[in-house]
Amino acid sequence: MYKKSLSSKFNSYIILSILISIFVISVTITGFMLYRFNMDVREKDQLHLQGLASNVKGFIDHAFSLNYLLSINPVIIRSIIDADIDWNKRVAVYDKNHDITSGFGKGSGHPLLTGIQKRYDYFELLFVQDSQGDQTARSYGKLGKRGERWWYKKIASDKVPKPFISKSYYSMTGNKPVTSAFHPVFDNHSFVGIMGSDINFNVLQDMVNNYLYSRDLHAIVLDNKGVIIAHEDRDILQGLYDLKNMTKRVLKVDTSGKSIQSNAGYHQTTQVKLEWSNRFPAIVNDCLKGKRGFTSDVVYYGINSTVYYESVSLPGEGSDANYAVMLIRDNSSVNKTKFTICTIVFIFTLLTILITILLFRARFNKIVLGPVRALTSSMEDSEVAGHKDVEINSSDEFQILAGTYNRMRRDMFYTNEQLVKLNKELEESVKECLITEDALKVSEEKHRLLVENANEGIIIVQKERIKYANPIAAKILSQAGNISLKLNIRDIIHPDDRDLVLESYRKRIKGETPPSTYTFRIINKEGSVIIWCEINAVKVQWENEPGVLAFIRNITKQKKLEESLQHSRKMEAIGTLSGGIAHDFNNMLGSIVLNAELAYDELPQETDARYALSQVLKASNRAKDLVKPTTADLAVS
Repeated sequence: MYKKSLSSKFNSYIILSILISIFVISVTITGFMLYRFNMDVREKDQLHLQGLASNVKGFIDHAFSLNYLLSINPVIIRSIIDADIDWNKRVAVYDKNHDITSGFGKGSGHPLLTGIQKRYDYFELLFVQDSQGDQTARSYGKLGKRGERWWYKKIASDKVPKPFISKSYYSMTGNKPVTSAFHPVFDNHSFVGIMGSDINFNVLQDMVNNYLYSRDLHAIVLDNKGVIIAHEDRDILQGLYDLKNMTKRVLKVDTSGKSIQSNAGYHQTTQVKLEWSNRFPAIVNDCLKGKRGFTSDVVYYGINSTVYYESVSLPGEGSDANYAVMLIRDNSSVNKTKFTICTIVFIFTLLTILITILLFRARFNKIVLGPVRALTSSMEDSEVAGHKDVEINSSDEFQILAGTYNRMRRDMFYTNEQLVKLNKELEESVKECLITEDALKVSEEKHRLLVENANEGIIIVQKERIKYANPIAAKILSQAGNISLKLNIRDIIHPDDRDLVLESYRKRIKGETPPSTYTFRIINKEGSVIIWCEINAVKVQWENEPGVLAFIRNITKQKKLEESLQHSRKMEAIGTLSGGIAHDFNNMLGSIVLNAELAYDELPQETDARYALSQVLKASNRAKDLVKPTTADLAVS
């Protein structure tokens, strides 16, 4: 069989140690590099997100501030106060002074509003209405009554009207999502109207499209209801994707393909389920509550992604919740970079291991294997006599080992001579031991025959179990139905005798001296077979453990004879007792009969007393008849 040399084993262990060490170091370095890479990516993405969120907030605050400035502008306030109370007259005057049919342009509406909208193209429409909700001025288009609109009712219902930004909606006119800003208009601290503006999200859309220059990053802006208002895919904007409730809206169209509008002028839509990751609602809820953070392992268009989110607080005391900005990182390129890092580290690790092993083996062969081979070659020489010393020219432990080995070989030569001498003496001792062993076997055979042919049962009990039983003992046990040896003695002893036997056994094992001879009953598992036994026990050592050697004798027949004799004696005593009682009872009956006969003869006939005495005499005679057999038995006995 091939045996691996010590040098090979040592070489293998050292190489294995090098492999493990370099592997652990490589794994640690790789883990640290991946950790730092993840942290760098995360920090950069969060900086991008914060920058985008700042731009979004700046845009919303700017548009909201312009609307506020218009609400306090004296020209706007004057347009409300000077508006004719009669609606038809107001409309007629306005239509006469403005070109309401040509769309937005010069003269299309109130000059101030038209100028602001032209300068800031993110305004989709500017409009002013009085305290009743009837418009007094617009940047373009016809005046309208807006008293039934929800935003008017919200401002008008407050005791102190508050400005706010509304939820977003999709404008079919401009084919873009828009929101509205509303400010109450006051004149001398009295509420006189509302300044409103429809704000499109073209600026936000441009931010989403142009802010990031990476195909792995995708930006989304959501309004205060969780609806997407800026996304690189404009079809999503038209669908009003609601990430909070995971729904999207599809416009209702008639048979001609035109959208259907409600009586209030809103486009009607139908709601359908959005098939995006179900982790988005939790992200959106946190963001709308003002939280920031990121969520990993979110599937976005079938790609594992990380979603960073940041909330944008809305201006205005009456505004609800916040806007949300989300940055979605496509992890595909990140994973590729991680794989590249792992591959580079793996190749570097392999090269390092290979170079280290080659250098180690070269030095190992020179410093270790050379001296080991010299010693091994000398050790393979089995001739004790004529041995030559091993010479190793080094100043390390191998030189000390060689000197020790040379001394050992010289000692072996001397020891070998002593062993030859001792071997002869050992052979003589072995011969004597063989003679003693034969005598011991003869003695053991005699004892075995004595035990197996004894007239009494012999058992050895250890740890309350029968370890040995001679043929007579085995026969006694089998008569009670206990075929198997190595039984627990408590299972074959009658319950009434069990405490006696176990107590005697335990005391004897402890070295105490309980009564050596006593009787007990053996039963089978069902308890139906009872054998009386007499036991005589002593403590012994059996197989190097304490035990009890017990001699048992079947005394069942003797017990049965004793029980028969006791029964006969009981019956004899009962007969003697009953005969004496019958004799005394007969004497008493004779006295009763004699006196009753005398009294009977003295009484006159046909009297009650004479009749009663006749009944006494009849009963007495019957009693005498009853005791006659007993008296006769007594006479016989």
